[in-house]
Amino acid sequence: MSDYKVFAINPGSTSTKIGLFEGEKCLFSKNVSHDAKELEKYDNLTKQLPYRKGMILDLLKEAGFSLDDVDVFVGRGGGLLAMEGGTYAVTDLVLEHARTCANGVVHPATLGSQLADEFAREYGAKAMVVNPPDVDEMQDLARLRSATAKRFCIKNMRTAIMWSAISEEASPSPPTGKDAWLTDMISSAVKARWPRPAAGIFLSPMCSPI
Repeated sequence: MSDYKVFAINPGSTSTKIGLFEGEKCLFSKNVSHDAKELEKYDNLTKQLPYRKGMILDLLKEAGFSLDDVDVFVGRGGGLLAMEGGTYAVTDLVLEHARTCANGVVHPATLGSQLADEFAREYGAKAMVVNPPDVDEMQDLARLRSATAKRFCIKNMRTAIMWSAISEEASPSPPTGKDAWLTDMISSAVKARWPRPAAGIFLSPMCSPI
């Protein structure tokens, strides 16, 4: 049996990374740059689909590659509700969540599943997302909530905690009592990772405010 051909699509703010693979061999990869002013013409992300798709097809044609024999189109995903890591078929529900940014995060990654679906329909292949950025496999024990840690949003975190560092000068006096360990733990972790002070701590937009 021959190796599967996979076309991977990773949309970003001003570019779309693409890769054509046969088995584990990369046949072609490119970072397709988009004009920021051109993207500004579209009042929502989904309306960018024809523009991004057209640029991808033009680049592939110029490079002498065809998508006719691709077995699976894979998009980065995005805009989905929390899920376990893995490979997911692009369904009507996945597309609806991507178009509406169901998780509240508006990011071009939501175009991944939509572009995969567009190509799959045109070329008679499958469309999938693999380990989208919405993966959440955090243990319940890690879902902490503390009434005294008012500057920290820790409940219902998504895949990873996104720190921006903490500045001692900009921070209030650390709380005392039974919840002081939480502040100490976070401050130590941030300082170890980012020794230079910054403005504050920011976590996943999926967090519930305390």
